[in-house]
Amino acid sequence: MLVQNDFGVWQIDLTVDGQRVRKSTRTKDKKLAEKLHSLTEAEMLKGSWGLTKKTYNLETAYRDAMLAHWKGLKYAYKVEQNWSLLTEGKKPLLDKTLDVTKVNAEVLKDVSKELAKQGNAPATINRKMAVLKKLLNLCVDWGKLTHVPKIATLKEPPSRHRVLTDAEEVSMMRFFSEKYPEQVGLFEFLLSSANRLGEVLKLTWFDVDFKDGVVKFVDTKSGDTLHKPMTRIMRTVLESRKGLIKPFPYTTDMVESYWKYFRIHLGYQDDETFVIHSLRHTCASRLVASGMDLKRVQLWLGHKSYSTTLRYAQLSNTHLRDVVSALNEVKDFDYSLSYEGQSGNSRDTVVQIQAL
Repeated sequence: MLVQNDFGVWQIDLTVDGQRVRKSTRTKDKKLAEKLHSLTEAEMLKGSWGLTKKTYNLETAYRDAMLAHWKGLKYAYKVEQNWSLLTEGKKPLLDKTLDVTKVNAEVLKDVSKELAKQGNAPATINRKMAVLKKLLNLCVDWGKLTHVPKIATLKEPPSRHRVLTDAEEVSMMRFFSEKYPEQVGLFEFLLSSANRLGEVLKLTWFDVDFKDGVVKFVDTKSGDTLHKPMTRIMRTVLESRKGLIKPFPYTTDMVESYWKYFRIHLGYQDDETFVIHSLRHTCASRLVASGMDLKRVQLWLGHKSYSTTLRYAQLSNTHLRDVVSALNEVKDFDYSLSYEGQSGNSRDTVVQIQAL
């Protein structure tokens, strides 16, 4: 309704869906005040129907998620990379100005298809789509969405654990000894410890205890701190590097470039599986092949999940030989069992079973 104040100025007093608005029209003209009153009422009605609801787009959601969820995590940079690949460039795969309520299954399916057209492997597509899934799940938690649309997970081929042959290992040691002798110790250490490159490059001398023969690896991929007893090779390499500011004062890019030269030397430049991480796989496979039980292999590798370590079991059947030996020791038996037919049966059935 409209109410005049003591100065003759018309005041609007409206209540729509429990929301009350009281404000001045700043005019003494009743006809103009009535128009302003109608406009105000219309805006309030639009709001009650959600027609003037403030949008919450993907870009805003991503920024909020980065601050509230991903900030400070080790893989936050990967999230940023995947987000940029999805939303940046001349032809973005995803419109980041799109309201989160408009992101339906069809939109997500189109993004997945476009990633496939660009040559991305199923595993790569799954990692990128996982960022979107987590973002939308957070939007549900924040009350911006009622549910997350279905995001199909593509079937991934089994992971390939590239293992160095004895000849490749010899070639590696010869190559680095001749071309980059300061690097050979690093690769020996990686092969013997089975640690990831990033974990080894972070080592400081405070992490090395020569007296007790233990190396401490902090901030590992699993989030745990690993205390590993030194192998003979690990100790020899570390002792040879005393005097350096840290055991391995290199950057990841530096080490990757040296490995690239080695791949070219072998003619493996097109073999995408021949990576530095292959040294970790090589150590693990050798432990399994030697008959080491998988539980201790899990502890050495620092896997949180036993199922992750179990993948190495397929690399060797040595761990099953004890089973064969045990079964071979089972005593042979002769079984003789007869069944006489019941009354009225036309014939008796005799079954003899003899173990071989």
